[in-house]
Amino acid sequence: MALTAGQVHDSVEAEALIEPVAGGGILLADKGYDAAASRAKAAEKRMFANIPPRRNRKGRFVFSIWLYRAAHRAAHSASPRNSFPLA
Repeated sequence: MALTAGQVHDSVEAEALIEPVAGGGILLADKGYDAAASRAKAAEKRMFANIPPRRNRKGRFVFSIWLYRAAHRAAHSASPRNSFPLA
């Protein structure tokens, strides 16, 4: 996990965040990371990129809403104040 400056777009930092991760896993990210470079870096590391596509995205990608929701719940379970149910 890494924190980035508020004015920095997620896709700018994606490659730096993916680089130190060992390959062969699942990359869970939000729509801000939906860029060709992010998906290419994940594929290079043999990772499954479970990133929801942006609305204006051309093409189709495999995306598991179940994995995305499970990761969201796990991330927010540490603090009850930050828990929001996903519909």
